[in-house]
Amino acid sequence: RLVAEAAKKAAEKKERMVRDAAEAAARKAEATRLAAEVAKQAAEEKAAARKAEEDRLDAEAAKKAAAKKERMVREAAEEAARKSEAERLAAEVAKKSAEEKERLAREVADAVTRKAEED
Repeated sequence: RLVAEAAKKAAEKKERMVRDAAEAAARKAEATRLAAEVAKQAAEEKAAARKAEEDRLDAEAAKKAAAKKERMVREAAEEAARKSEAERLAAEVAKKSAEEKERLAREVADAVTRKAEED
């Protein structure tokens, strides 16, 4: 009877040790799964942060390009306005020059006419 009790206790102890080992293995597997999940989430967050930074840099580059284009258009418009003003002034000078030549020609013609009448 004592041998049977000892054998029963040994079997129970062995069963308990097997159960404890199985539970420890299950806990270890769960910890490994959770660590993998955390690592995956961290990698996803890192990728999202990298993408956000790339998007920010792209937007900044686009903004700079738009500002440069706007500046070029404005400078071209200003240059066109200056050219137009210069052409207007040149036309005005040419008109005044023609009017002056015409006036001088009239004065000469008048002087010649007066001289002819005096003679």
